[in-house]
Order: sequence, then C-alpha cells, then structure tokens
Amino acid sequence: MKKSFIVAAVCAAVSLSLLAGGALAHRQTTLPGLQGNIHVKITDTSVVFGRNREKRGVHITFIVKNFGNKPHAFNLGGLQTPKLMPGAQAKLKSALQVRGKFPWKVTLNPAPKQHGFFVVY
Repeated sequence: MKKSFIVAAVCAAVSLSLLAGGALAHRQTTLPGLQGNIHVKITDTSVVFGRNREKRGVHITFIVKNFGNKPHAFNLGGLQTPKLMPGAQAKLKSALQVRGKFPWKVTLNPAPKQHGFFVVY
C-alpha cells in the first residue's frame, strides 16, 4: 500500500512538472528591428545629413531631397537615387547589416565637396 502510494505520488509529480514546463514555455520569435529615417539635403554646393552615423542592424530610410537649382543624383554605398529635379525627393532603404564606412557622393552636377562617408557602427 505504501509502495503504490509512493509510485502514484511520483507519477503525479512527474506529470505536474511536465504540465508546468509546457505552460511556462513560450514561443521565441524574432523581434522587429529598429527603424528610422535619415534626411539628406542636397544643395548646389553641399550635402547635409540629419546624422552621418547609425548602429548596425537598424532599418533606415534615407530621404534624399534636392534643395538646389540644378538636377542632382545621389549615391550611398551603391544605392542610387534617380535624377532629382529641384524640389524632388527620393527614398533609399537599407538594413545596415555590416559595420564600416560607406562612401556617398552626388553623381549628377557635383560640387567639389559633395562626397564623404556614412558610418555604420
């Protein structure tokens, strides 16, 4: 009698622990990445970034707007805008997966100082 009571108690404890473990377990999912925008203002003589560096893994939309009087195009690490007429804007999207310095430049009607680097850290 004592032996059957101990066996029943052990079976109940094992069942309870399995049920509790399953109830406490939850599905692991991938959290959505951080997202943000960086505004890039192009004039006929300069380029101004809202910020010129960002953390790795952030999903960024570069909003490039031509404030100059001439048409311009912009390239950032191989991402290229179409020709931007004065007042026009374009969006470039990147997940910034790799750390490093990525070159940017104005590719249409550039001024001497319209180039540089964007840093992913």
